Amino acid sequence: MILACFGWAGTISAFAAPAPATGSGDSLADNPLLPPAIAVPDLWPDLTLNETVPSIAPGRFKPLYSASDWRRYEKNYAPQILSAMRHRVLDKIAAAHTLLSAAKKTRHPGLGRLLDIKAFALTYQSRLGSPVAQQALADYMTRVAPDNIVELGPIWTMSQLLAYLGATPPQDREHFAALAERADVQLTLQLLRDAQVAAAARTVRLLVIEETLPVRRNPVLMGQISNTRALTSQSVTMMDYLDQQYHRLLQGHIAAATPIYLYALVIQNEPLVRQQIVHRWPKSVPAQIQSLLAAAPQNPHADFAVAKLLHDAGSALPWGILRDRTLYDSLRHYHRFLNNPKTKWDRISRTLAKIAVEHLIEQGARPHPDMAPLTPFLGPAKPHKS
Repeated sequence: MILACFGWAGTISAFAAPAPATGSGDSLADNPLLPPAIAVPDLWPDLTLNETVPSIAPGRFKPLYSASDWRRYEKNYAPQILSAMRHRVLDKIAAAHTLLSAAKKTRHPGLGRLLDIKAFALTYQSRLGSPVAQQALADYMTRVAPDNIVELGPIWTMSQLLAYLGATPPQDREHFAALAERADVQLTLQLLRDAQVAAAARTVRLLVIEETLPVRRNPVLMGQISNTRALTSQSVTMMDYLDQQYHRLLQGHIAAATPIYLYALVIQNEPLVRQQIVHRWPKSVPAQIQSLLAAAPQNPHADFAVAKLLHDAGSALPWGILRDRTLYDSLRHYHRFLNNPKTKWDRISRTLAKIAVEHLIEQGARPHPDMAPLTPFLGPAKPHKS
């Protein structure tokens, strides 16, 4: 993660090349504030039927299934799949039903996910098999954590294929087009939360694939799609800005420590990074903020003071996500001060805090977005309207 950026001496010898177009994500490859970027194709499931090696999770993320799940699959189910793939469609459908039945009975979620994916792979390309493929996707979605990018990826792949292929009944395709868009939105936002900004910049481009006319007539979903595109573009811009600040920091510009500290405070929670900045510059603005944050649980007036410092620091930032989140954190501390019964007689500070709250709202103080359009579709299978 961004801890790597604190090996100051000699870590970077020159400035990065000119930045590509805003929002592309191509400028992030060498950004020292980000973890190693994952390969987006590693999020998609292997739909081959003669798979001989297990899927590997990208980066530090937990795999879709465990090594023991894979061994159970190889021993008990792979031979049936290999046999079925050489025969008629009806044989593939029968094998898929067997896999789905086994998936429902297993106590191993990873194995269940693997069996669902293979049942889908056996059937999604034929008209007769499409209802079974849809059932496999529905069953898979009962085994997914809404914040797990490795588990979300297959939902986009399977729903996008069902929306695109002629084997899917026409009355069902629009449902899966909308489902693919929801999966892409949720996957992209989770990638941003996991600091995989370059990957998010790539997955957000996939939204155009299933942006059909019925999807465009859904104002709620289109609003979520538009917000996701904007947040991703703004995140790329923010990381390019922070990359520049990091280089300035290496050159001795102490003021550049503040935006990096704020990123580690309000975007990616990195306490060790904050501690290292404070240790290196004990009289800086970040050091003052850190000291007040430590005192706030016992001293409500520290909330007022830290809110003011965050307000000043956020107002000095360029327009974008880091500024919005910093101002929102200032807003939270002002509210804590106002809601603390110990401050009820401090009329001057309370009046100033109320004025500051109104000012912050006008300035665009915003929390992290709470968009999860796929989550209502996860859990027990739900009927859908064609």
